[in-house]
Amino acid sequence: MSAEDPILVCVERQNVNDDSVIVLAIFMSEGDAVSCDDIVMEIETSKTNFEVTSPADGYLKLLVKVDDEVEIGAPLFSIQTQPASIDGVPDAPSSPREQTTNETIADVGAPAGDDVLLSKAAEQRRQELGVTVASLKGRGWVTAGDVEQAAGLRTTTNSISSDTTVAAPERRQTLLSEITSGFLKKRKSKRKQAESNNLTFYGDALPQSTIWVDIEVSGTRVVQPPYLFEDTIADIVVYESSKLLKNYPNLNAFHINERQYGEYEEVNFGISYDSGQNLKVLAIENSDRLSLAEIQNRIESLLYLYESGDSIPQDLLTAATVTLSDLSQSAASSLLPLLNGAQSLILGLSRRTPHSYSVAASFDHRVSDGLMVSEFLGKLNERVVSYFRSSTERPEPSCFLCAKTMSEELKFGNRAMLTVKRADGTDAVMCRNCFEGW
Repeated sequence: MSAEDPILVCVERQNVNDDSVIVLAIFMSEGDAVSCDDIVMEIETSKTNFEVTSPADGYLKLLVKVDDEVEIGAPLFSIQTQPASIDGVPDAPSSPREQTTNETIADVGAPAGDDVLLSKAAEQRRQELGVTVASLKGRGWVTAGDVEQAAGLRTTTNSISSDTTVAAPERRQTLLSEITSGFLKKRKSKRKQAESNNLTFYGDALPQSTIWVDIEVSGTRVVQPPYLFEDTIADIVVYESSKLLKNYPNLNAFHINERQYGEYEEVNFGISYDSGQNLKVLAIENSDRLSLAEIQNRIESLLYLYESGDSIPQDLLTAATVTLSDLSQSAASSLLPLLNGAQSLILGLSRRTPHSYSVAASFDHRVSDGLMVSEFLGKLNERVVSYFRSSTERPEPSCFLCAKTMSEELKFGNRAMLTVKRADGTDAVMCRNCFEGW
């Protein structure tokens, strides 16, 4: 190959299970001058997205377009040494990031209403054509093509409508109207759209998968009075899961239709209670903002409210965005929890031995995937274990709210302990997580 020959960039295999990828975005235009390591496009595999960069300086020749499905080994683009080698390409390079026409990425220009989301290109086109937001209601995610259709320039539309792709639209709409927590409509990736379509092809049955992790604990749990949670880890699971969910928004979400899902803005952990004939799921609202001690108090309060027979506020029954079903105090050694409506994750807690717990995570495969859930459970396992210490370990100063020691805090984020004054004037040790309210 001579120095003048174009450099061909092909699809590399990123996942052994994939025979093809989807072109999500193209950040440069045909004929643009590119430098080595410039990001040219973003492609999607079944597991993740990754960027494709230019291997050399030169001029871009595109061989694919956005939304194309490209086989492994097939070419994506080439880098030419001379702009003249590309037919019809202007000499002057343009601004690559400003010229992208991709509307499949979640780049929202304006939240136009409760049921309307506009891409940047769609908002620009709406202003150009003088189309009102009101005329776009009911279309869900709005593209530039939808705007043109509303203006009478097109006779068909490719809009994402919550009415056209849902097998049971009336039931889904009722479900959405009952949700008290705020959420954002997000567009699924092309891969996830295809999965959702396949999974719901034979009806509106819930495509649920479950993954388990065994949590082995040794020694004794570090607890503070009144020791209500000395013989369980339910409070720790709720506390640590609430924190982790901020990094896994797809698990704090729900399926809307084959092209859309809702991502909750808050983490409201629901606790399942069942006396044998009256199952209820009561929510701990904004659980990700609470300390472990506050979580314990909320669980105790909800349990009292459930057992007292008093009227339960409707908000507590409908606000949960994720659920825990706790059977760790029963004879059950494992369980397979079933997803609740408008949720994509439920955890099931059981006890296998005096020193071993099992946490099952059932998830909606139309919104998340097994790799994500496995990673979530792995981190949860590490965090739960940190609350236990062997009897041979030397005592360390521990947070008077969550009972974590200094070495445990250093392990999770290089945080130090603070000395604070109690109301009675005595000194106490507090970790930074509790101090900052996490």
